[in-house]
Parts: sequence; C-alpha cells; structure tokens
Amino acid sequence: MAQPELRAPSLTSILKDSGTKAYLKDVDITGNKITKKSVIVWEMGFAIGDSIPISNITATLERIKLNLLNTKLFTQVQINVKDWDDQGLVLSVAVSEKWYIIPIPIFQLADRNLNEWWVDRNKDFKRIQYGLTLNWSNFRGRNENLIISGSLGFAQLLDIQYVMPNLSKNEKIGAAFRVSMMQTKRMPYNTMKDKLKFYYSDDIIKRAIDVAPRVIFHRNINTQFFIEAQYSYRWVDNIIRDLNKDYFLDSNNSQSVISLEYGFDIDKRTLKAYPTSGFQVKGSFKNYGLGLQRNTNLTTAEIMGSKFFTLDKRGKHSTGHSLQLKGSFPKKQPYNLQSGLGYEQDFVRGYEYYVIDGQSYALFKNEYRFHFASWKWSINKNKKSANLKPVLPFDFYIKAFFDGGYVDDDFFTKNNTLRNQWMLGSGVGLDILLMYDKVIRMEYSVNRRKEHGFFVHLEMPF
Repeated sequence: MAQPELRAPSLTSILKDSGTKAYLKDVDITGNKITKKSVIVWEMGFAIGDSIPISNITATLERIKLNLLNTKLFTQVQINVKDWDDQGLVLSVAVSEKWYIIPIPIFQLADRNLNEWWVDRNKDFKRIQYGLTLNWSNFRGRNENLIISGSLGFAQLLDIQYVMPNLSKNEKIGAAFRVSMMQTKRMPYNTMKDKLKFYYSDDIIKRAIDVAPRVIFHRNINTQFFIEAQYSYRWVDNIIRDLNKDYFLDSNNSQSVISLEYGFDIDKRTLKAYPTSGFQVKGSFKNYGLGLQRNTNLTTAEIMGSKFFTLDKRGKHSTGHSLQLKGSFPKKQPYNLQSGLGYEQDFVRGYEYYVIDGQSYALFKNEYRFHFASWKWSINKNKKSANLKPVLPFDFYIKAFFDGGYVDDDFFTKNNTLRNQWMLGSGVGLDILLMYDKVIRMEYSVNRRKEHGFFVHLEMPF
C-alpha cells in the first residue's frame, strides 16, 4: 500500500496555530531608493516591537499593503513573512516607487467642472488657466510634499504649499504651510437662476492673498486632528460692490479676515482613492473673525461620514454610502464666504450645472459598483531587476447611483429656485481607477427636473 506523501507545514499554518499575536522583530525593505525606511515602517501601521495579529496572517498582510498604497508613494507593494522564530517575525516589503519630481503643465478650466464650461460657457477658451506646477512629492524621502504652481489666463495665480507629515521623533506631529496670491479681470459676483453670474473687465477687478499655517496631530495612521490659522485679504473693484452690495456685506469693497479652524479625520477605508470596504468620519469647526473683527463674524460646522461594503468574497460587488451636513451662523453672511452645494464634489449628481448657495445643507450619496476588469501595463518589460518591475495598474467598475440634497437659505433666495427643496438625482456610470490613486468617472444622470446628461469627473464623489 502506498504511503501518503508527507508535507512540511507552511509558515502560514504555523503562524495560525502559534497563537493570536507575534512580535515584529524587523522589516526587510527593498525597492526604496528614495523613501526612508522609518517612513515605510510608520505607514505600515506597525512599529518594530509591536505585536501583530496572526490568527489571520493573510488579512494582516493585506491591511499593511493597503496602508502603504494609500500613501500614494508606490505603484506596487508586496508583503511576505521572511522569517519567524520564538522571538518574533521579520516581514519582507518590496515596493516600486513612483516618479516624485513631476513638472505638470497647467491647462484647466476656471469653471466648476467640464460640463459647465462646455454648455453654459460655450467652450470659451478665454476661461482656461495655463501655466506650470512643480509637484515634488516624497520630498527628502520623508513623504513631505512641495508644490509650487503659477498660472495665467482667466486669472493670475501663484500658490506655494509645503506639507510635512512628521516633525517629531515619535512621528505624532506634522505641519503644513500654504500661501497663495491671485488677481483677475473676470469673476463671479452673484448667483442668479441657480448659476454663477460673471463680470468681465479690461482691468483687474479682484485681488486675493491667503496665508495659512497648520499643525497636524497623528493619533495613528488612521486618525489625525489639525488646527489651522488663516489670514485672508480680498479686494474687489467698486463696480463689483455696486453689482452686489452684500459681496462683503454693507457695501464694502475689501475684506480682511483672520480665521481659526479645528478639524479631524478618522479614515479606516481600504484603498482611499477607491474604497470598497471600511469607513471614514471627518469634520471641522471654523470661525471667521474670532470675535475681534466688526465686519466679519461667521462660524461654520460640518461633518461627513461614509461607509463602504464588499458584498461578496471575491470583492467584485461593493456599495458606498455617505452623509454630509453643514451649518453656519449668523444667517446674514457675506456672499463670498457663504456656500452651499455645487462646489468641488459637494453636489447632487445630475445638478452639475447649478450652484445652490445657502447657510446650511444636507447631502447624501449612494452607489453600487461592479468590478468587471483589471489590467496592468508593464513598463520596461525586458529590464532585469531584483526589485518589482514598474507597472501601470488599471481597474474598471460599472455602477449605479442615487443622490439627494437640501440647501436651507434665508438670505439669497431672490431669482433662485432650487433652495429650500429636495434635489434628487440618479444614474449609471463607468469608473476607471489608475495607479491606485487616480479616478476617472464617466456618468449619465437624470435629476428631479427630468434633466439628463453625460458628465465627466476626476474625483471620487465622496
């Protein structure tokens, strides 16, 4: 009778049977030509000497991999157990770094989105910003980010940002600094028929300066708090003041504001650029004027929560849900500081052409996604290397969505009809995830007014 083949137990099975935790002795990292080892170990979520859950070692390694991909420093990450004994285990981490110094030509719209420019602005190329951005990510190999951007066209802009996530030895405190200057001959001065009303001139009609230092406190890689002070100066020509006496309130044509903001972000999503499970809760509380400035006294508070569910073991089906609330007081506010829905990603899909200003709003979004294809384009296929070969990964999702929103407005209701009523929108779309951190959304939607259209976006909806 043939004897059954005897096989040595795998390291994974040994770890599963050895208890619930093991100590992390060391991390062997390859492929990091620029990124410092201390940064990678911190972003893993486990420090050397920490205990690691090993009852399900596969899930633990996957969590570490996603943590590193969420830094947006790498195109590929591989995690394995390299060694294990009674003293603990050693992890092997192989990464493929991105290009960190990238000069990016600026050719972008001055309008809120492509659809507004295409339809409402009649594809006017005078509304294009052109220039150059120098984006130096992972500056000094410490996951710091330096951005210098200058552009001409619709407005003249100069923006400098420097973000330092970790300043202290325990990597619990970070900082950021931003300064921006702008002047323009064209600007929106009011909202009429739920759309921005623009004024055009041959002379400069608006100037703005912002200086904003920020201190960041990391509780861990998933939770952070920040405090930001900001000084803002705004000036508009007298003609803008005459067109909208409430632009700065009380017929002023300049505004000088000191503000203070506290915010928090608890982010336990899987892949932050396109999560399929996990949750996020973030919010902020901001005061303009600090009770010291007579013409400006405004307080805003907002909170957003999102939750994502994977519906099957293969991860093909998932859903995403979000709820966002914002309130502000007093009711009477300068036009340039109050905002409702229609800016950045704060809008009901199907209402991309509209701006719904107000003092408070509620916004919810829901979508179902089906991951139907993945593709990886290998770069330098013939290059022999011990490290990971660089690739460009693509993932494709089809989806269906349903959104709703409500803006409460007691001050800017004249000639605007979408305020103080529920807005509803739904549709279908195709999402393309590129390099784990960039998203292209192509959506066809219809709103409560039975208006419909095709829209393109380059950000996640929530």
